[in-house]
Amino acid sequence: MQDLLHAIGFIITFGMVFVGIIILEAWYWHKKGRTDIYDFKETLASITTGAMYKLCDGVLIAVVISGLYDFVYGWGFQYIPDDGIFSILLIFFTVDFVFYWYHRGMHKVRWLWSGHVTHHSSTRMNFSTALRQNFLYDLNFAWLIW
Repeated sequence: MQDLLHAIGFIITFGMVFVGIIILEAWYWHKKGRTDIYDFKETLASITTGAMYKLCDGVLIAVVISGLYDFVYGWGFQYIPDDGIFSILLIFFTVDFVFYWYHRGMHKVRWLWSGHVTHHSSTRMNFSTALRQNFLYDLNFAWLIW
């Protein structure tokens, strides 16, 4: 339960940051005279699909990943970095490399594309589009990769 509450707190905190950035970006473009960058209904759809995705993702992390972690931890399989910055850089570049290939696969493999297509369904390119995620995305097993 604690993990679920932590996930919800994380979603709310960073959700407010995202909405704040969206408001700043909309204000900036409005000041520049570009009123075509944001559409209220489309932005609301992006925020809603993003919230649904993160809610499902949070539940998955709290229930499945936490249980899996406890199981693996019980067997003694954990990585404890002992050389500081090298380990952090290694993990950073490894995750980035794996994400690149997974994201590329999402554009090539139909099963993966079915969960990713929502992200590309916006007709306007703005910061709110980053939130446009499919709540079924986790069924594509992205959580196994990172």
